[in-house]
Amino acid sequence: LPAVFFAHIHAHRQTAQSARPEKGRTGPLAGAPPPPPTARDATDSVRHCDSLRSRGSHRSCTLALALISCACPVRVSPAAMGAGLGKTVNLRSMHLHAIHWHICPAASYHNLASCLCDGEIIQLLDGRMLDDRALYLEALRVNPRSALTLACLSSCLNDGETVQLADGRTLTRTELCVEALRFNKKSAYVFSCLSHSMTNVDTVSLPDGRTLTQREVLLNAIRFNRRDPDCYINLGLLLGYNESIRLPNGRLVTKLELYLEAIVLARNQPTKAATALVNLACCMQPGETIRMADGRALNRQEANREALRLDPSNAYALSNLAATLAKDESTRLADGRVLDKRGLLIEAIRCDPTSAFAYRQLGSLLLAGATVELPDGRTLGAEGLYRESVRHNSTTSSTYNNLACVASSFPVELADGRTMDKKALYVEALRLDPLNVHALCNLGLILTSDETITLVDGRNLSAQQLFIEAIRCDPSYSTGYTSLSASMRYDQEKVQLADGRQLNMRELLIEAVRQNGNDFFAFFNMACGTSVTPTIRLHDGRMLGRLELLAEAARCDPRSTLPLTSLASSLDRNDSVVLTDGRRLNKRELYAEALRIDPTSRMAATRLLDCYRPLRLPPRDRLDDD
Repeated sequence: LPAVFFAHIHAHRQTAQSARPEKGRTGPLAGAPPPPPTARDATDSVRHCDSLRSRGSHRSCTLALALISCACPVRVSPAAMGAGLGKTVNLRSMHLHAIHWHICPAASYHNLASCLCDGEIIQLLDGRMLDDRALYLEALRVNPRSALTLACLSSCLNDGETVQLADGRTLTRTELCVEALRFNKKSAYVFSCLSHSMTNVDTVSLPDGRTLTQREVLLNAIRFNRRDPDCYINLGLLLGYNESIRLPNGRLVTKLELYLEAIVLARNQPTKAATALVNLACCMQPGETIRMADGRALNRQEANREALRLDPSNAYALSNLAATLAKDESTRLADGRVLDKRGLLIEAIRCDPTSAFAYRQLGSLLLAGATVELPDGRTLGAEGLYRESVRHNSTTSSTYNNLACVASSFPVELADGRTMDKKALYVEALRLDPLNVHALCNLGLILTSDETITLVDGRNLSAQQLFIEAIRCDPSYSTGYTSLSASMRYDQEKVQLADGRQLNMRELLIEAVRQNGNDFFAFFNMACGTSVTPTIRLHDGRMLGRLELLAEAARCDPRSTLPLTSLASSLDRNDSVVLTDGRRLNKRELYAEALRIDPTSRMAATRLLDCYRPLRLPPRDRLDDD
């Protein structure tokens, strides 16, 4: 072949190694996997093919294009190919012919694998039927030292899967990436693939002896390619809301700044910019706005709308937009449709039937006994939706916690074959997220007073210790205080918190109200404990008696009949009480309001009926006539 073609091949090969696409599989992180490159246009190379064709070297022209395609994926326009060969040549066909003619076989196998979709099988010219994994293995059989092929092979595996190489070794996803670093220790792509094989609690030992966490792996990826938006997105996912991290260039950045940097880097990649916008919106508080690099100020809802403008089928953007809406609120999409919260989540599932996040959010939206019809025609309740969420993503702590709360019967059989009872679901939630305060409290609530449970970290905790641990993990979590208070036997019994404070039952409830002024159980339980002391002084100085505390409980949960029936039972027949919304209701009206909220409340109906019965005096004692 003419020397000009080898010069072009060499020029392409210089940049091809750092820009090979991954097989489109999302790893444990919620961010995008390492990105496929933008294929180059091969028009100039086709012009050289045209010069060969004019000299009658049609087969040499085909071979040259195959060589170029082996060095780097190319996009060949029909017009350009028509000028070179008189017809459009399929990229896969060039790779297949290159394999058949043994032209750069390792690169040809690798590039053909990169052209396949997930689960696709292709027939080679010799009749063999191979999928992407088998093609990468063939490439490694020819060139076992290819770091790029090892990393791409790792992206084809699921968590826990292994693959056997030609030399007999059986390696996991992480081990394949570590093996790749033996041959190229400066590949940003390999470090990015390695991060996708890890969780935030894993560490990995590199061939050079270093032991890195997932954060440090991503920092190395940024060090060797500081313009990859995916690395900034995935690094942001690992940080807490108020946490910062120092980049390889010395900059100290927060979670929000990482997402803003990713948006700038992905300005010509709308799908990735949309992912960064969705994650940015998740970090924002209601009413908060963030100024973008272009000067615009966006709130949470506007950030999700902008993400949908860039990527209308982004399931995360649809789900997060639903989370910003009130219960009865709706929104208009760019295509003119008006959808409420449930409609947005169903649309998210239609766009991505594997969106575990959308299934989980939709399950949280349904009331007990309610069902919803999915785009595929299935009708599921909350339990079924949480099962679907676990099926598509088995690493989310809150899904196991929520499934334990709504499951109708135990044990629960999951899609992967695991069978779990209520306690096991909560323990699994804590294994995935030891700081999940909801799972800590829920697990404590199902233990008896003398029962303990062993967590995955080996600790053996009682119910009270689980509540104390929840308060330690999140001191602002009011349910931890109310649950701990309910576990105590005596009013004056004291318990010591992780911060050293010793509080009794009432002090715990007052602390719960201080952390959350809308805690229903804190107000209601304080009202139930006012038989000893007629009034209670809250943290803000207010002195509230039983009636005022029950009125506050009714304000916190307008759907509960307990405060209303308790208020009514505390009143005489002709007494009345003023609720926090200004209404003054007497005994009969309180029972009627409770019955309006819950028409099936037998207690409210019976007590209301008693209010309408005439007051009868007990009969006098009569003397015997004798």
